Amino acid sequence: MKNIPTFEEFINENTVNESGEYKVKKEVWRDFDSLEITGNDRIQFKQDGDKWIVRVVTASDHVDKRAMAKLGFKSVTQGSIVGVVNFWQDNMERPLTLTKDEFDEIIKIVDSGWRSHAKSFADFYRNRQPD
Repeated sequence: MKNIPTFEEFINENTVNESGEYKVKKEVWRDFDSLEITGNDRIQFKQDGDKWIVRVVTASDHVDKRAMAKLGFKSVTQGSIVGVVNFWQDNMERPLTLTKDEFDEIIKIVDSGWRSHAKSFADFYRNRQPD
């Protein structure tokens, strides 16, 4: 079984985005930073000691919703882009406090959801020929 990378290793690992690094934008929403996994996949969070406080996870609708629910994200809303959803703790959009391991799990879930989304496009167009 493959070892799950730590948050720091995951940030520097080339996975699905072209640049090879995930970007953390500072102070995008009050005092929350934003971890950008792809252009449409991001996590708004702040670190407070050993706690990771997550406001919202924006990801492809191919994300495993049951896995997100197990981490405490029960409310799902359609994002402003088709095929992208927002995961919240509840309808009041209150932040959710997680451990570092749980935060790392969110990154893994979002990344695998993006990979599934990209694969579905590749599979659809694999044997298609232009008219």
